[in-house]
Parts: sequence; structure tokens; C-alpha cells
Amino acid sequence: MANGLRIKLSSEHAIISLIYVERMLNHSGQDLCDISWRLILLAAVLVAVKTWDDCAIFNVDFVHIFFETDISTINYIERQFLAAIDWNVTVRCSAFASRYFALRELDL
Repeated sequence: MANGLRIKLSSEHAIISLIYVERMLNHSGQDLCDISWRLILLAAVLVAVKTWDDCAIFNVDFVHIFFETDISTINYIERQFLAAIDWNVTVRCSAFASRYFALRELDL
């Protein structure tokens, strides 16, 4: 917790983030690599938290968690990610359920 701030990630955030990462990779043709995967995952989690939670989450909240970034970098990453998924943040129940059950089969 930094400055009284707490962002709690749930399993729903993880599943939605996975869907967003898949969507971004399919739409952009980009691949995950040693350099890009962290930024892509950060953007996916940021967007998932903002779309799933009822409480207001701001990009500056993520700066408190990822100390090596600043607000302009977070804003840029979010804009680029949203453009790469064509601003489609809708997650169908069927997509959520299929990822949920696929992850359960992995038995992590």
C-alpha cells in the first residue's frame, strides 16, 4: 500500500486481462517478447481494472505501484494498447467462461 492506496487484483481481472492481451496480439500482429510482455500486461491489467471495478481507478494509482514509470508513460501505454484493441473493451460472457474453464483445466 502506497500513500493509503490499494489496488486489489481479482481472478476476474486476470481473466479479462488475458482476453485483452489475446485481442491485442490478434489485432496488432505483434508478438510477446522479453521487452514487450511487461508493458502489454501492464496495459491489459490497467484497462481490466478500470472496466471491471465500480470504484474509480486512475492512472496515477498505477504509478504508485510501478515506481519505475511515470504518469506520462502510463498514459501513453494505455492509449497505444486501447488503439491496438480498437477500443473494444467489451468482454462477452462466453469469452470469459471459455478462458475461465481453460485456466481451470491447467490446474495451477
